[in-house]
Amino acid sequence: MSDDRASESLAYYASHGPITDPALHAAAFAGLPADIRALTRAVQGLVFHYFADEKIFGWRPPKDRLPEIDTRRVRAMLARLAALDPRPLAEARPPERRLVDCCRDFTVLLCAMARHHGIPIRARVGFARYFIPDFHVDHEIVEWWDSGERRWRLVDPELSERHVAHYQIGFDPFDVPRNQFIVGGRAWQLCRTGAADPKTFGLAPDLPEPRGIRFVRGHVIQDLAA
Repeated sequence: MSDDRASESLAYYASHGPITDPALHAAAFAGLPADIRALTRAVQGLVFHYFADEKIFGWRPPKDRLPEIDTRRVRAMLARLAALDPRPLAEARPPERRLVDCCRDFTVLLCAMARHHGIPIRARVGFARYFIPDFHVDHEIVEWWDSGERRWRLVDPELSERHVAHYQIGFDPFDVPRNQFIVGGRAWQLCRTGAADPKTFGLAPDLPEPRGIRFVRGHVIQDLAA
């Protein structure tokens, strides 16, 4: 890729799209640092995974909070966060005053914060190998451009220090190895060539559906769209 094309590509990923644009809520990003690690820590204090975080924090969201999972756009996320707790976004909230969502929303909110500072970043859809032994869990994380090292680096914004300890993560969550998070297209290649068993790709090993080659194929499309 030429330097001009590369710069154009990075500029594209540093700008907001319809999902990450905070619109009238952009002022909420004031005071946030232009640093991926710090922004990730901020996101971890704002979002609560609707089922996976219960065993980490000991709090179960009530049923009337579960519709928050369908909050798709960042502007709506910011409005809900302000309603739950008016403090600045850099201040971590207790679990009950965080947005009840899933891995996608950790990712989308981090993308919005980073793009606010002009940092090239994008969502990646695929499968994590680090939650359950010998199983590829449906997951979504971010990929940001490290200008110092001139490479795209995978970051899992859901992995706080408490998550790292709970899941016994043996790598840096701010530089996830490519063999630990398998993007959709790579998962498809591994399954089609027989290098991986499609039955080990899904939501959880104790759930028969959705999983398998059709589920992997869907992640190819979702990753491309993301």
